[in-house]
Amino acid sequence: MTTPIYAIGDIHGHLDHLETALDRIHSDGGPDAEIVFLGDYIDRGPASAQVLDLLIQAKADNHPWTMLKGNHDTYLPLFIKDGNAYGSHGRPETSWFDPILGGDAAMASYGINVQDRDPADFLAEARAAVPQASAPAYPSRIKSKTT
Repeated sequence: MTTPIYAIGDIHGHLDHLETALDRIHSDGGPDAEIVFLGDYIDRGPASAQVLDLLIQAKADNHPWTMLKGNHDTYLPLFIKDGNAYGSHGRPETSWFDPILGGDAAMASYGINVQDRDPADFLAEARAAVPQASAPAYPSRIKSKTT
């Protein structure tokens, strides 16, 4: 019998959905089940920070998980590093903080209200609130293959 590999994609800041999926996988495949995450961990949902914390801790705990980066997972480090709020290739004219892309929700999960604010006005606040994103190791904590 072969060992299953599970896949989870498009979490988009929904920690509750991620935890439900992980519980189901744990029940079916056990605590060491191999999981491939297909990216888009952040944005739109209310718990982007908590999703990243869970995944980063899981890697530190040596879970057999592969985490690929989706397009949404490039926006936060790009903003923290360069102050660039327009990193979407599919919507280059749309700010990451527009609800359609969901950066407003990601920042809210770190306690930062971006509504009616210029990104330059909260960049320092974001850098202080998101230490993993400003650290050089952040991109390598989530595999650097963009889906």
